[in-house]
Amino acid sequence: MTAYQTQLNEKTARLTALLAPFGAPPVQVFPSPEQHYRMRAEFRIWHEGDTLSYAMFERGQKASSASLVRLT
Repeated sequence: MTAYQTQLNEKTARLTALLAPFGAPPVQVFPSPEQHYRMRAEFRIWHEGDTLSYAMFERGQKASSASLVRLT
């Protein structure tokens, strides 16, 4: 296993463990090329009353209801 794959597996496990108490859906992993990759993501988490929501964005994508995922 390469260093990149080891690092990716560790990050996936850590994020899964951090989100587990919130009943989040399974983490989706989109591997990068194993050389010259960037570790970057943009997301937002917020709540409205008893509703917890998060949104993730593609580069250049603006926040909208299409990028919103409500956790119930």
